[in-house]
Amino acid sequence: MVISCRGFATTDRLVEIRSEVPVNLSIKLAVASVATTVEVNDTATLINPYEASTIYSDGQRSVSEQLSTVPGRTVTDLVNAEPGWLYETNGILHPRGSEYDVQFVRDGVPLTENRSPSFSAPSEDGDVESVQTRTSGYPAEYGRKLGGVVEVTSKTDTPSGLHGQAVFNGGSFATATGDLGLSYVSGASDFSGNISGGLTDRYLDSRCSTISPITAR
Repeated sequence: MVISCRGFATTDRLVEIRSEVPVNLSIKLAVASVATTVEVNDTATLINPYEASTIYSDGQRSVSEQLSTVPGRTVTDLVNAEPGWLYETNGILHPRGSEYDVQFVRDGVPLTENRSPSFSAPSEDGDVESVQTRTSGYPAEYGRKLGGVVEVTSKTDTPSGLHGQAVFNGGSFATATGDLGLSYVSGASDFSGNISGGLTDRYLDSRCSTISPITAR
């Protein structure tokens, strides 16, 4: 006799009936043990055989949780955490020890000029959807600077209207830094501007940059 019930272990017991007198038989079922099944096959591999290089991707959650000590360096700090990248104090990235061969790509558009935070308007983390980095095996569209490629994808669901973000930090030696960014979205157009500055008891450093791009979404 085989007795089974969902959630309990199956019991197989031999029952002998030697007379016509009814016999009451009490059987206790034990709780079923936890079973794990691992299926192994040779059709799926951990390495893509059709990809010549490794791409490191960071989604919106990684971008939003990235804590930067200096305003405007969220994206560059995130890239610096990936293998093969070195960071300079002024925010310049060096892939695989290369000096100035970083190709930034924003929404499919290559940016050939210096995109370090000390020399250009930073990419605000609130406008970034994902970041991908490459240090080898570049496709044909990334053929200008071969040290490393940082591909930034902007958010596509930004609601229309005026948006702003302000970041202020303070530290020792009477250090204070601030970053203020404003943007206005109307349909397929996006106008943005940014101003940042810093102050210590030893020197004054201020930067002001304004960008007014028209981006088709």
